Amino acid sequence: MLLPLKEFICDKCQGIIESPQYGYLQWDEFDDENNYRRARNFQIVHNYPHSEEDCLDYNKPSKQLIDFLNPDSGIGALLSFIDYGPLIQNNFLFSRAYYTREIIELIRRLSIPYFEEARDYLTLALNDDYISTNQYGIYNPNTLKSIIEIYGTNFK
Repeated sequence: MLLPLKEFICDKCQGIIESPQYGYLQWDEFDDENNYRRARNFQIVHNYPHSEEDCLDYNKPSKQLIDFLNPDSGIGALLSFIDYGPLIQNNFLFSRAYYTREIIELIRRLSIPYFEEARDYLTLALNDDYISTNQYGIYNPNTLKSIIEIYGTNFK
């Protein structure tokens, strides 16, 4: 079982990132149809030399993973992909994250204990009626841990 909020799954090689210091968050930036700068394709990846292959794409914007887990600034940095806030963007026009669901999934991965590993098994647990579509219960860390214990096979 992964150490919650300490170990992560690399989106490129599927290996374990054994510490937030060994990972990066990278994303694509582009100008949308209204010429607003947007972000999408968020990925948690290894940084060199902490994997057999260099998973970090140096041509993409990126930031050390530990910066998004810092209790003083991490959630603020993540939320800035949704809304810069009124001091920076007085009139909310758009989310910097092009796909809201994608950034919310990333926030869950970086803030809810056991979600990183359990997310691969949620559909199985739902199909088996182990969980329901209750939006509060699905993301409960105790529920997620039990899903890993029942369905998990990848990181035992």
